[in-house]
Amino acid sequence: SVEVWIAAFGCEEPGSLGSKAFIEKHWEEVKNAKVIDFDMLGFDSDLNVHSAEISNMLKMTPEMVELVLESAREIGVPIMPKSVLFYTDSMSFIRKKIAATALSSWPTSSKHFF
Repeated sequence: SVEVWIAAFGCEEPGSLGSKAFIEKHWEEVKNAKVIDFDMLGFDSDLNVHSAEISNMLKMTPEMVELVLESAREIGVPIMPKSVLFYTDSMSFIRKKIAATALSSWPTSSKHFF
């Protein structure tokens, strides 16, 4: 059987403080988890699966990246692997050796923010 948790974290920009606190509180439940972090989705742009976070010099779990790519191919969703510059909550899991990656779709224009 598969147990699915859905969580929303706060304080990502100052260093993913919410996801770090979550991992501390729920370590026994999540230490063997597989994490797909949904980060900045919903823009009318390409969907990306993160392979690395450049600013933190962290690589995402290759098996998780491939799982997302393979799943997307199976259902016909276009997606590209891409390194990103910024923080995602997946960073907190990767640093604790928990398998993780993140998905995002970046706005193609600043008009999406205003």
